[in-house]
Amino acid sequence: MKKMISFLGVFLMLSSNAVLFAQMPVAMTPVAAPSGMEQIGIVAAAKGKVELTMPGQVGRVAQSGQPVFMRDEIKTDAQGNLQILLLDETVFTIGPNSTLVIDEFVYDPKTQNGKVQASITKGVFRYVSGKIAAKKPSNVTLKLPTATIGIRGTIVGGNVVPGGDSLAALLGPGANNNAGANPGSFSIAGDGQGGGQENVDHTGFGVIVGAGGSVSGPFQLSETDINNLTAGLAPSGGGSESGEGNGDATDQSGQGTFMTGEASDVAGGLGSLTDSNNDASTTAAQDAAANTGGVADGVTTMEQLSRIQSGVYHYSGSGGFIVNSMYNGTVTGSIDINFGTKTIGGGESNVSFNAGGYSDTTRVREQSFSSVGGSNAVFTPDCDNSYFTTTIKLFNQGGVTAQNGDVSVIYNDLESTSGSGGFVAPKEPGETRLQG
Repeated sequence: MKKMISFLGVFLMLSSNAVLFAQMPVAMTPVAAPSGMEQIGIVAAAKGKVELTMPGQVGRVAQSGQPVFMRDEIKTDAQGNLQILLLDETVFTIGPNSTLVIDEFVYDPKTQNGKVQASITKGVFRYVSGKIAAKKPSNVTLKLPTATIGIRGTIVGGNVVPGGDSLAALLGPGANNNAGANPGSFSIAGDGQGGGQENVDHTGFGVIVGAGGSVSGPFQLSETDINNLTAGLAPSGGGSESGEGNGDATDQSGQGTFMTGEASDVAGGLGSLTDSNNDASTTAAQDAAANTGGVADGVTTMEQLSRIQSGVYHYSGSGGFIVNSMYNGTVTGSIDINFGTKTIGGGESNVSFNAGGYSDTTRVREQSFSSVGGSNAVFTPDCDNSYFTTTIKLFNQGGVTAQNGDVSVIYNDLESTSGSGGFVAPKEPGETRLQG
């Protein structure tokens, strides 16, 4: 009981400054990776003074959209908040006066296999599991100064007090969530000879970790505990710094409650926590960011497209093509949209056709979003091969912005060969990736 009382005293000193990450703009800031350093994600949102420091390098001020590299030490000041998005859509959020290091990150987007290990050395934090944990939860560990947390596909938060007691708490998803997620849990083992081990599998419960590595039994957090824990992470309710305070991302997207509120006397606290947890997880994924405000199926608008602040959508497909009005064949292509640079095409984007012994191919050049004159997402990027004319129209499907691309191709070599055709190119989820 003495440990719990003393810990609540620490909680009450946490900053109440809050930020609505879901609506903060993400502007890409190119940063070259030093030799031997590997980019593992981006800064999804930052407030106050936040510094990223790689081993042996001078620290740099974090900005939204900035790359995060392996072994970056991430520090916030007394007014600082930070949210980072890793390549597998794992989300870490830290509050004021906090320090986080991503010690290890390995990820194969094709198989979704990988490994995450992070250290929280001080401050308030929240972890939302991504694809690595979904594939193999045991491959994710969080290190506290005197304990190690093993993840079982979940949302974990807490507060680390250097040299004193720390808290680790299960924040979701609960057993009765309506998001289709498996119930969350975590195991925690104290370091050293005095360390114990406990499992936490009820939303709204946590453990106290002593400075020597002792671990208390799981106990139910009060509403005050939860509110103090999330004070530096949750939305303030007064709108975002961008001036678009129209409710949280969960409400705007129409998504259901992710947590369950299994204990009746903390239901109110867990209800408010639901909003902040969904802000973290839905803001992390590009699709969820696109869904903010609701997305109707049909032609994508440029306004809807502009809501997606980072990442790349990759499309590919094939369809029919006819040459000289008599030879049937096929046309294939691959198109990228880079939301960091606000461009479509470029990179490996290309189209080609083969029909009746005729064939040709071209690279599709970049076209800026700003060059589109109309309200709909219809692009006509130039091609390296001037015989090609390509038009790309984007469509929303299943509530996802720009889920499909309709690509039409016209070919005319100004002599004897002409043709036309096209294909529908679905967005490839496995190829949606972050760009530095």
